[in-house]
Amino acid sequence: MCSSDLQGSHDINAYFINRSNGNLTQVPGSPFAIAGVGHSIKVHPSNHFVFVSSTPSGQGTSDVNAFMLQSDGSLKAVPGSPFPIPGSSGLTALALDPQGQYLFASTSTSAGGAVAAFTIDENNGELTPVPGSPFTVPVGACDPSKESCQGFPTDLVVSPSAKYLYATLGE
Repeated sequence: MCSSDLQGSHDINAYFINRSNGNLTQVPGSPFAIAGVGHSIKVHPSNHFVFVSSTPSGQGTSDVNAFMLQSDGSLKAVPGSPFPIPGSSGLTALALDPQGQYLFASTSTSAGGAVAAFTIDENNGELTPVPGSPFTVPVGACDPSKESCQGFPTDLVVSPSAKYLYATLGE
């Protein structure tokens, strides 16, 4: 599916969770607009920021929409948002390290699958690409006649120690 064919939500819905029965009630101002069709959403460990990957309609790129979480649960766009994900052109996965210092996004390069890394400004949520990013994902030993050796990261997770990033690869 090319990005111009993407259909889906162009916003984030936010809800309060009733802690006694699990019922959901919409947060004031919800839904909140994002640039394109949303794919992945992560809440910063500080509970101050929300990050959403999206693919703008008609464009071959993906972005990270960054929001500041307000005291009433509503979201306010971070200055400069959305932030482009270098090389990305599809369903972009996101991962945050447990300390909230880095955001990782699946992407691609001419060499194959990659992971873009950003530092997160702890004061305002702005994202800055890490020098050298995006980083090519090594695919290991594979037989090109039986499988793709150019896998795109379809999901990302950072270990609780923040020492490792794990990626599943798709074709």
